[in-house]
Amino acid sequence: MKETSLIINKNDPATRPPEEIDLPNDTKNVEIATNASNGQIISVDHLWDTFFDSPSVSLDFMEDRNQPKV
Repeated sequence: MKETSLIINKNDPATRPPEEIDLPNDTKNVEIATNASNGQIISVDHLWDTFFDSPSVSLDFMEDRNQPKV
């Protein structure tokens, strides 16, 4: 876990991720999920990339979807 400071500028909080936290360069939007006093920053632009790049997705994922015909 990495730590950074919260910067308050005219009542607007902001933070800069540490250098070790590397979001893709083309990330423009993030989602902040919170519960109680904890928060997690998630790249909205790349949610599906991380899902499909994870080792838990098999090569035949959704190959046979049984999608109803329109």
